[in-house]
Amino acid sequence: MQEKEKLWTPSFVLLTLANFVVALAYYLIAMKIVEYAYSVYHVSYSAAGAMVTLYAAASVTTRFVFGARMDSWGLRRSALVGGALIVVASGLYILEAGYWPLAGMRVMHGIAFAMNTGALAAIAALLVPKSRQGEGIGYFSLSTAAAMAVGPMLAMVMTNNGASYRFLFVFTLVISLAAFASLLRVRVPEPSREERRARCQTSRVAGATGAGAVGVIGRYIHLGILPIASLAIPLMFCYSGVLSFMTSFAAERNLNDAASLYFLVYAISMLVTRPMMGKRLDRRGENAVLYLTLTAASAGLAVLAVSFNGPVLLLSAILMGFGTGATQSSVQAVVSRNSAKEDLGKANSTYFLCLDLGLGIGPVVIGAFLPVVGYTVTFLILAAIALTGCGYYHLVHGRKVAGRESAASDSVVLQD
Repeated sequence: MQEKEKLWTPSFVLLTLANFVVALAYYLIAMKIVEYAYSVYHVSYSAAGAMVTLYAAASVTTRFVFGARMDSWGLRRSALVGGALIVVASGLYILEAGYWPLAGMRVMHGIAFAMNTGALAAIAALLVPKSRQGEGIGYFSLSTAAAMAVGPMLAMVMTNNGASYRFLFVFTLVISLAAFASLLRVRVPEPSREERRARCQTSRVAGATGAGAVGVIGRYIHLGILPIASLAIPLMFCYSGVLSFMTSFAAERNLNDAASLYFLVYAISMLVTRPMMGKRLDRRGENAVLYLTLTAASAGLAVLAVSFNGPVLLLSAILMGFGTGATQSSVQAVVSRNSAKEDLGKANSTYFLCLDLGLGIGPVVIGAFLPVVGYTVTFLILAAIALTGCGYYHLVHGRKVAGRESAASDSVVLQD
């Protein structure tokens, strides 16, 4: 029996911990930043909400512009610069300098987070053995899932028990410093400086000789993996509807107690199922995973639409945690596996750009038709969108995988 390649190296462990802490710092602040701006600086709800919009805009722009440069810059350098900027931004929050300085801090934090997380994901793909890509990326992305559950809960526990906003920001600064210290000890198997320069020069030539706008866009986005990466847009569009409107949905249906557990159950479901789906992806390929998980996400949204009691609502959380979580990590694993080593920075930035677009567009669009059609119809529409993801996946990727598997099977039969 062939021995498995080692996954849990010291660098991979440190990288996963750093990713968890960086995401934890993000969710700690994200949970309270609108409330903080509104209550401390006495601005309107829309002005307070702009703290989220500014962050998202800075993150998306950075992923678009910086993704291609990350590979020529070096992944380790990109991660460390992003980590250092996160530390600086976390420290500036403590000053309570006013609304407009806070807006500047949010932009800085968005830029830093995009740089850091894009580089960390690319480094993870380098550290994980190719034979265990689905499993390894699944474990790595679990650190983000854990932070999604722990961060908001920890922020609420702190402030509900008398902790000030300043204490929250100081705590965020301390853990951001710990993440940066962990990154300093991560060993990254990157191309040499000469290889990066050669690759950068090749990219410039390709961009200069490319066909018009496509050639220009190709300098910033990995066009080869864009079809599969863009599956994250409808997936996160649907998830953003749950994330943004769960509180008001639960209040309308008197499900506040169950709703307080929704994202915890969601995270637990994700934590349990992602490793299993990662191993399934490595053994049987992405088609054996993604049709199943996209269907589960659709089912979770349909169940949510008809949730009028706590157990049904939490069943939705289980299905959504499995469907959305495993789809997300599986797509990321496919993106990493299908990208050349020297293109991992651009590839992962392209994937996260699609992720951010879905999350950013969703609340605006869904919020426009939700008051007109109501929650039941809204979540059924989202369930239909998630289900059409199966068809989209089949068109852009799944049928090609099936074709290769069929050809390989025919080859084996002929050889026999």
